[in-house]
Amino acid sequence: MINTSNAIINGVVIHRCTKEENNIVWDYSSQAIILEEGEESETLLEHITAMYKEPLFHQLGTLGPVFSASQKVFETPDLLFEESIQLSRKLGHNLSEDINGEAFFLQVHMSDILVDDELLDAMALIVMYTAPRFYKIQKSDTCFTIPTDKGYIIAKPDKACLILPGDETNGGRVLVYESGGVKEEGFWYKDYLQLSPLGNEYSYTTDYIKMTSQFLKQRKPLEQVLDKKQGAEILERSLDYFTQNDKFEEREYKQEVFRDNAVIEAFDDYKQKWAEKNQRPLADSFEPSSEALNKQSKVFRSVIKLDKNFHIYVHGDSSKIMKGEDELGKKYYILYYNEES
Repeated sequence: MINTSNAIINGVVIHRCTKEENNIVWDYSSQAIILEEGEESETLLEHITAMYKEPLFHQLGTLGPVFSASQKVFETPDLLFEESIQLSRKLGHNLSEDINGEAFFLQVHMSDILVDDELLDAMALIVMYTAPRFYKIQKSDTCFTIPTDKGYIIAKPDKACLILPGDETNGGRVLVYESGGVKEEGFWYKDYLQLSPLGNEYSYTTDYIKMTSQFLKQRKPLEQVLDKKQGAEILERSLDYFTQNDKFEEREYKQEVFRDNAVIEAFDDYKQKWAEKNQRPLADSFEPSSEALNKQSKVFRSVIKLDKNFHIYVHGDSSKIMKGEDELGKKYYILYYNEES
């Protein structure tokens, strides 16, 4: 998704803040750091991008301070330090409830990051207020010792984002991170960055796969027309559709995967509620993302739970499973296979 093999760090600014009673007091650096190309710079680049596992981009709000600062830095990199002061101040009291002792704010400007086959500038914002303890293995005259120390792990910050250039119309693309999961109604996402969901082939593919799986799991309006074996068959057809078609067409997908009109109607109702809840853009037509398909492959493993005694994991051909009921009313499944593995 992101390739930093030819990327360059143009500048790094680090500011520290401490909590005094309920107030945040900043200790500002006096200038940006310029790193020489080499192992230190390469390692920092890896750590800055390590937390972004999926290309789920968001759109940066054009009315907020982060968009304004990023535009200025992309146009004039020498403004990195000046803008970092403004952005750290904007964090203000919102950090006071989270930090215990001290925290650090980092702003980094980079060039030649490869994103979707395009070389781009990027700006990273990182907030770290959790300092874990770690062991430093040292050798004394007689043996190795393990004194402890406390430090910050850039690859595991508390909050972070990676901003790509944009304009007044679209605001630019952003990858966002928060420890414990991105909180779309929280301060970092909504107020500070002013983000909104941005759809692409990856997100569309991911969302339709998740919607189909979650729709089958909830099943309450479907109990009269759909049992668990049929649910496994739908997941199998969904996988076939995504792997065998170069173009996703929603109408075609629903007919080939769900088939039954009652199930299609229930899915449409579920999709509407899902979209309203998640506030993510959906497309009726797009090219499926192979990266998203690989990432979501576990979704297609259906599990049939039988009382509290057995689970049947269905990874492929559900036609080798037969469901029935004997003359005493006992339900059963028959499994056909060629060989044990």
